[in-house]
Amino acid sequence: QAEQIASLDPLWDQKVKRAYPHIFSEGTIGESFIKKAKQLKNEVACKDGTSRALTYERLLTSALVLKSQFEKIQGNFIGVMLPASVGVYAMILGLILAKKTPVMLNWTVGARSLKYAKDLLNIQTILTAEKFLDKMPLLDISPIENEIVIMEDIRRQITLKDKLKGALKAKSSAQTIIDHLDLKDVDPNSPAVVLFTSGTESNPKAVPLSHFNILKNLESALDQIELSSADILYGTLPPFHSFGFSVTGLFPLLAGVRVFYAPDPTDSSQIAYDAEQFKPTMICLAPSFYKNIFRVAKQHQLKSIRLFVSGAEKAPLELIESIKMLGEGHQFLEGYGITECSPVVSINMPNVTGEGVGRPLSNLEIKVIHPETLDEIDPSIDGEICIYGPSVFSGYLGDGKKDPFILLDGKKFYRSGDIGHLDPKTGYLVLSGRLKRFVKIGGEMVSLGAIESEFCQHFVNPENPCLFVVSPLEAEDEKTKLAVMTNCQTSKEELNEILRISGFGRIVKIASVHFCEKIPLMGTGKIDYRKIEEMIKCEVSVAN
Repeated sequence: QAEQIASLDPLWDQKVKRAYPHIFSEGTIGESFIKKAKQLKNEVACKDGTSRALTYERLLTSALVLKSQFEKIQGNFIGVMLPASVGVYAMILGLILAKKTPVMLNWTVGARSLKYAKDLLNIQTILTAEKFLDKMPLLDISPIENEIVIMEDIRRQITLKDKLKGALKAKSSAQTIIDHLDLKDVDPNSPAVVLFTSGTESNPKAVPLSHFNILKNLESALDQIELSSADILYGTLPPFHSFGFSVTGLFPLLAGVRVFYAPDPTDSSQIAYDAEQFKPTMICLAPSFYKNIFRVAKQHQLKSIRLFVSGAEKAPLELIESIKMLGEGHQFLEGYGITECSPVVSINMPNVTGEGVGRPLSNLEIKVIHPETLDEIDPSIDGEICIYGPSVFSGYLGDGKKDPFILLDGKKFYRSGDIGHLDPKTGYLVLSGRLKRFVKIGGEMVSLGAIESEFCQHFVNPENPCLFVVSPLEAEDEKTKLAVMTNCQTSKEELNEILRISGFGRIVKIASVHFCEKIPLMGTGKIDYRKIEEMIKCEVSVAN
C-alpha cells in the first residue's frame, strides 16, 4: 500500500525548469544546504519508496525540527545505523545543523566491529529505527544495545509547536537561518562526518572528513561530469559507504539534482521496478550489484537510465557489454575513489576511450613512489599512488595508527595503498591493484588481481559471470603458494595451464582450488578478502 501511495506522486512527475546543478562550496555543509534549499524552495529535493516527494523547503523544515531534538543529545559523535532513505539524510542534515558529528556505522561487518567503533570514539548515542531492526532479525547489536536510540521515539516527542517553529524558521532568508544557528562559528576544517574504511584487508579505520574536504571534492567532481537540471539520481548505496554518504547521498541535495533513495542495493528486482516507475537517469553501484540487476531486469525497465556509474571494484567486460546492449543513449562511467579522499579521485568520461579509471580531479595532485624504497619515481611507471589536495583527510582517529602520509616536495601526500601509474598520453590513472594484493614470488612482485583478471577472460559467462579470488598460502621454509576461490567449476590443472599460456606459469602455480557458489562480499559490494582468506585457510587445514 505504501508503494502504491508513493508511486502516485504528482509532485515527483512535475516538469519544471530548475537551476543548473551547482554546489555552494564555501563554508560548511550546513550553510551549503541552507543556501540550496532557499534557492530551490518548492522544487523537489528527494523521495523514497515509502513517502511522497519532499521539496527543499520541507526537507529544510524537517532538518531544522530534528536539529532541535538532536541538540539535547550528549556528546559530539552520534552514531547513525540506517540504510539510504529520505529520513536518514534529513537526520544527517539535522545532526550537522545541531553541530554534531554523525558517525556512519556499517551493520554488515558484525558485532565486533560495531563495538570497536563505539569504543574508539566513545559513542554514547546510536540512532536507528525500529522498522530497520525488525527487518534485520539476525543483526547482533548486543555490544551497542545500551547506546541505541530509536528514531520513532524521538519523532513521538516532537510537538506541533516544534513543527511550527521549524516551518517558520525555514521561511526566513538563508543568511538569517545561518546567523540564527551560528553556523559561521563552525570551522570548515572540522569533521563533518566520520566514516570507516571497508576493512577488507585489516580492521576498519576511522576517517574524519571535514566540511571543506567533502564540498571541494563534490564541486570538483561536478566540474568533470555532464549533468542537466532534468537528471534524477538513484541513490541506494548505504550511507556508511563513502560513495553512498557523499556521492549518492549528500551530493544531489547540495547540487540541486533530484534523488530517489532506496534502502537495499542487493534487491535487484526492486531496483528494476523503481527504475521503471520513477525514471532515474543516473545510478551508481559496485559491479557485483550491477551483475544481479542485469540478470533480473527487462531492458525497458532500465530505459530512462542514461548513465551507469561504477566504482569500488574493477568493472568486468560483461557489465560494459550489458550496458551497450541497451542501445544508444546509455553510457558507462567508471570512477575511482578512496574514503580518505572524500571519496572521488578520478572519473572516466563516458564514451572516451582510454585505459584506466579516468583523469584525476583538477584540484588533486598525483605522485608515484616506489613501494619498497618510497622514493618518488616517474609517474608513468607502476608504483604506489600518492594523492594531495583539498579533499584529502587529515589523519585517522585513534591512537597507534600508522601515519598514512609521505612528505613530497614539502607537501603531505596520502599513500593510497594502490599500485598504478599515470598514462603519459592521456593523463589517465591506470590501476594495477592493491599493494596488499601483491606477493613476492621468486624475487618478483606478482599482482593477484592480474591473475584473477586472466582467469576471468577465459571463463566468460554473461548469465552468471565467473569470479576468481587468489589468496596466498604462506608456509614456513616454503615459497608462497597460491589458492583460488571461485564460483566456477574448474581445476588447478586447468588454471595452471591458463597461467602457462599467458606467461604467468614461469613463477606462479595454483596449489588448490576452492568452490564457493556465492563469493563473500562486504556491504559495500567489495569482495571480502579477509573472509575468503579465512575460509581457504580453514579448508586447507581440514584437508591437511
